[in-house]
Amino acid sequence: MPVAKQVKGKGFYDCISYVLDKDEKEILESNLSGKTPSALNKKFELCCRLNQKVRFKVYHATISFPPEDEVDDEKLKAIAHDYLYGMGFGEEQPDLEQLEKEERIKDKDRMFGDKSLAVPYLVVRHDDTENKHIHIVAGRVRHDGSCVSSYWDYRKSERVLRMLEDYHGLESPKGAIALKELRKILDRCREECTNFDDLKEMLREQNVNVYSKNNGIVYGYKEKHYKGNTLGAKYTLQGMSKVLYPLGLDKYDNPPPRLDIEDKAIRAELETHRDTLERILREEQVDNFKGKHYEVQRNKKSLIITKIDNPDEKVKWVKPAPTMPWILSNFKFTEDTFNDFSQKMRTTRENMEQMEKDRVLKEEAVRKQQEIQEKLATVGTQTAPPSSSRRRGR
Repeated sequence: MPVAKQVKGKGFYDCISYVLDKDEKEILESNLSGKTPSALNKKFELCCRLNQKVRFKVYHATISFPPEDEVDDEKLKAIAHDYLYGMGFGEEQPDLEQLEKEERIKDKDRMFGDKSLAVPYLVVRHDDTENKHIHIVAGRVRHDGSCVSSYWDYRKSERVLRMLEDYHGLESPKGAIALKELRKILDRCREECTNFDDLKEMLREQNVNVYSKNNGIVYGYKEKHYKGNTLGAKYTLQGMSKVLYPLGLDKYDNPPPRLDIEDKAIRAELETHRDTLERILREEQVDNFKGKHYEVQRNKKSLIITKIDNPDEKVKWVKPAPTMPWILSNFKFTEDTFNDFSQKMRTTRENMEQMEKDRVLKEEAVRKQQEIQEKLATVGTQTAPPSSSRRRGR
């Protein structure tokens, strides 16, 4: 499932310099000539002179793809084109609501076919992170001098991404089916319920669990968790509140306070737990380990511990460079979760230490038994009577 971030700015040069100032990059597509920040900046600025009233003329979007999405350069270009066109950077804004209802025949590489964009744009692929992602830089002034509207562009982006996800197959078939099933279940339950408590009970009967997050909501379905804003605006806490009575929403509107991560004692204890987690992964010879309550994932640059029943509660360590120690970059445990996690980690560490002691004692016992057997064998050889030999007669 792709994720998009949007930023608007006043000047093109800094944005283009950031996008192109990477060793692991590739310019995929552009309708402007030039490959340097200076040359491209002049082209962008020239195109945007058609409307001097637009202050925030720079549009910068980053679309990131999970490892399971197989996207080559041709598909990335098609996705970038469809995303920009769906966001209104063509001659006109397409009717997304109508398009969602229509059955689209996937007979073209691009969802919007050969419809051209009406703004200057640049698409660059970056390979400096584990997740493949592209940067899209575009002007918000069209060729006719009109400005691309930014009205509700974040909700619009969610809708466009869901359409691209379906059209370009940006999720495994199993995952895509699960998302559609979850949305249908939520739609049906929303219509039949009057308050949030009833909704939770009905969703539980459909094997959907609801969890609180920081002023938000998370749905658990088929061993995966989906944030409300990932599913769409109407599935967020705010969207649900518009059609349900507030009964049962207090827990979600007022989440428990977070811990103060600046406390040195907390940092020190977390570092101890990190060593325990790394030892578990090392002994199991795996990079991902899922327990009953917590899951730990390790890669070259990070170590993440996540609460199973609420993935928004997590701790993340990052290794910025080979010569530098791990640093704590993200801490989202509540006090209750932290205390529970610490207790389980201490118990796990004690059990592992006891197992190590038992292993050492067992090896020592085996070693002593072998020494005794070797001594007995040596003594037996030394005390054995000499073998008699017959005298040969004449």
